[in-house]
Formats: sequence, C-alpha cells, structure tokens
Amino acid sequence: MKKIRHAELVSALRLIVSNKQMLNKNTIPNGIIMGLILPVIAALIFEVVMHPIWITANRGLPYFIVAALNLGVLRYFAGKHQEKTVQGIMLVTFVFLIVVYFFRYK
Repeated sequence: MKKIRHAELVSALRLIVSNKQMLNKNTIPNGIIMGLILPVIAALIFEVVMHPIWITANRGLPYFIVAALNLGVLRYFAGKHQEKTVQGIMLVTFVFLIVVYFFRYK
C-alpha cells in the first residue's frame, strides 16, 4: 500500500478549498465531496497514525466527533440555503455513522 505523504494531502485539500466556484455550487455531488473531506481525514489519522493508542480504548468515539463536525458543516450550508449540498453532506454523514457502528461496535 502506498503511503500518502503529508505534502500530497495538503495540496489536495488546498485544491478543493481554493476552488470557490465548487464551494458555491448547490448540487448533491458537491455536498457528497464536502461531506467526505472530514471522514477521510479522520480515517487516515485514526486508523493509520493513532491506531494502537486511541482506537483500542475508544473504538468509535473519534468518528462520532468527526460526524458532529460534519453536521456543523451541514449547518453552515443550511444557513446559506444550499439545500442540495446539505442533502449530500447529510447522506455521507449518516452512511459514515452506519459504517462506523457496524465495523467499530459490532
């Protein structure tokens, strides 16, 4: 498995965040992409970097914290009246929580 370098991850995130036209589109795929940013970063951090320390003691807690942060992003876009983006973020958040429940708590 190829390791992702920190510089590659930072440049990819800058590309996503710097594209302001993408942030202003009100589409479900745009919401899915935005909703995936925090869970992917959390999975990389908690599964690869902090696995022996954090996950064994708290199992699903870090992922629920990330889901709460994702719901904060959802609230931000709801305030901007971007309903389709909110639907995409909500879809990703709930699928993420279901996956965490079945793979971390079962």
